Amino acid sequence: MGTSHFEDSAALHGRHFELSLTMAPGSSIGIRLREDCELSYDFAVGELELRMGPVCGAGRDERRMRLPELTDLRLFVDDTTLEIFVNDGWATMTSRMFGTSDEVRVEAPGSTGSFWEMRGFTVEG
Repeated sequence: MGTSHFEDSAALHGRHFELSLTMAPGSSIGIRLREDCELSYDFAVGELELRMGPVCGAGRDERRMRLPELTDLRLFVDDTTLEIFVNDGWATMTSRMFGTSDEVRVEAPGSTGSFWEMRGFTVEG
């Protein structure tokens, strides 16, 4: 377990983690989680979009949010839960997310971020 700090982009690995990003003003970003889950923000359009393919989405496909500016994101991911906090919690997105990959790819030019791996847990009894 540990924390990684990065700028602009990162190729990371983890199934239980917190990812925090602070965006440069006027920037667009792309985050790919597991096999086919993508979170993107297009500054020119002013829209945050969560797209999930057949593996990660298991029937869920996309969610969109009109957002004139994106200043920061916090993602919490565990085995099947994805929590997204937008602009210091001004808005949120939540979804179930499936898949077996532990890949996390971040493309966020001009941004800074941190990635903290968390320990998974099992409920017994």
